[in-house]
Amino acid sequence: MNGSNVNITTKSKPARNCKKENMMKKVLLVDDNDALLFAFKKLSQFHDFTVETANSLEMALRMVASNRYDVLLTDLNLTGFATHDGYEIVKAAKIVNHDIRAYIWTAYDGDIEREESSKLGVKRFLAKPVSFDALLSIINEDAASNGSQA
Repeated sequence: MNGSNVNITTKSKPARNCKKENMMKKVLLVDDNDALLFAFKKLSQFHDFTVETANSLEMALRMVASNRYDVLLTDLNLTGFATHDGYEIVKAAKIVNHDIRAYIWTAYDGDIEREESSKLGVKRFLAKPVSFDALLSIINEDAASNGSQA
């Protein structure tokens, strides 16, 4: 854990009728901030998608190699300033599932990073901080664009 404080609030409403497990969106959330991962995972349990988390490049690469995710939300820099680990995770995830909807979030928002993300097929590049409601909106928007509901 990187020691930063995490303050997450949400205005979203819990899902009323969860779908069967095999119908739910499967989301991989990658960040080196364990508190953030824990908070998002806890908040997401009341919605119609499952969230798995990884806090390192190595863990994320293992997970995308052995699982099929519908949505990938990853930090760009996991191991330090300008490491761009998130690009490697997106590339690996797209090998397993070319249709995965990938999103990158980062505190280091620049034109070069946005351009590279676009080249990799990243659907959206997000500047931190990102609220749970914003992530929920992205996952729900993603589900609607795929003709299913999250």
